[in-house]
Formats: sequence, structure tokens, C-alpha cells
Amino acid sequence: MAKAKKNVKKEIIKKDIKFLRKIGEYSIYLVNDFAIRNTSLSHEEFTNFAIHDDFPDIIPKNQIWISKKETVREREFYILNCLRRYELLKSGSSSGRAYDLSLRYEKQMRARYDEIPPPRSSSPSQHPVMHETSQHPHPPNEIYKKYLKDFRGYTVYMVNQELVQDLYKIDFVDGGNPSVYHWIPEGEIWIADALAKTEIRFVLWHEYVECQLMKQKGLTYDQAHELASKQEYGLRHKTATPSAQLKKLGLSKT
Repeated sequence: MAKAKKNVKKEIIKKDIKFLRKIGEYSIYLVNDFAIRNTSLSHEEFTNFAIHDDFPDIIPKNQIWISKKETVREREFYILNCLRRYELLKSGSSSGRAYDLSLRYEKQMRARYDEIPPPRSSSPSQHPVMHETSQHPHPPNEIYKKYLKDFRGYTVYMVNQELVQDLYKIDFVDGGNPSVYHWIPEGEIWIADALAKTEIRFVLWHEYVECQLMKQKGLTYDQAHELASKQEYGLRHKTATPSAQLKKLGLSKT
């Protein structure tokens, strides 16, 4: 009898997965998010944590997967989020409603345990770069970890992911741009400090393409994100050069 073929993608993921603990019927694992994102275009959407409902082809039922690079503090908030989402799904909530309500619950937990202040703006003089023409508010200086580089007309900064999540958006991960987030100043692209160095160039390219598609082509976020994800995947697997991608998308080089 011929041997069944192995699922190569699952084998790659299983090589770097570690059991963390069990809470009731739910098992929690630490995983290599970089390896997961490299297995397929759909898996590229895996960020810092997920449950079976997000990726049913790789995450078994009643499991919670958390990126191994996240801090102990963040893990606990993600676990609370996922447990709440499983509870909502089992009670009959739709996937979208369960996702939104679990984010709201996580935000409440963060505020309760950390006494998080409301979002505020620092003056332009306190900001690492002056933004005289920006209509966006100046984020607090504490968000910025360091300057990374100038890239095609944008200034790229590494930012404190946990603080961005606490102050602005609970599910902010990897990176962001001003076309998507109104609280990112014009001319900047943010890269989360939790992102592995090996992934920075891929996420930077994703944010740049997404931002340009929304600005130059007037696409919605969903439309731009889908196309940017394909370009990111192409860059990861070297199927197309950045210049070729821009030409195909009809974007001007900046």
C-alpha cells in the first residue's frame, strides 16, 4: 500500500510549535509566525495570535496559537481575547461579531489592568520629525522606538507595538501606514518592534504598496490590502521584483 503524502505546510509549522498551557478545554501553543506566513498566501494573514476559526486548515479546534515573539504581558491579553471569542462562537455569534466583541473585551481588560490613559498628542517640537503639512495628529513621542530608513518618499520608524495597541488599535500588528490609520502622520510608515528583523522588508513593502494603491488608485482598504498581500507574498518567494510589481499595478515610482 502506498504511503499517504505528508502535508508539507503542516510539517513546516509543527517543527516550531511549543505547548504553553491548558485552560479548561483549550490548549495554548507558542508558534513561529514567520514560518506560518511563508507557507501560503492565506497564511500570510497570521499575525500575533489566532484560533481555529481563523485558520481551520492548520489550527485544530479548541486551540489558541500565539506568536512566540510576543511578550508575556501580551500573551495574557491575547489568551483572554481568544477565550472570549471561543465562548461567543459557541453561543452562536457570527465570526465577525465574535471578533469585534472579543477585541472590545481585550481593550477593557487592558484598561483595567494597566490604567491606560486616553490617546494624546505631543507637540511638533517633541516629535522626532516636524510635520508642518500633516493633517494627522502628532503621536506621543514614547511610541517611536527608532528611525529605520527613508523609503520611496516615506520615513520608516520602528514603533512600540504594545503602546500603539493600548492607545489606538487593539489589533495593530506588524506595521501600518497613514492611508489606513488616521493617527499615523502623513509621510510615515510604522513597523512594529515585535516584528522579526527578517520580515521587516516584506511588511514595509506591503505597507508601501497598500498606501499607494489607496492614494493613487482610490481603492478601499480591503481591495488594497488584498493586492498588497499578493505583492508581499511574491516578494517573500521571489516571484516578481518590486519594480515589476509596481508596473503591473500601474503605480508610479516615488
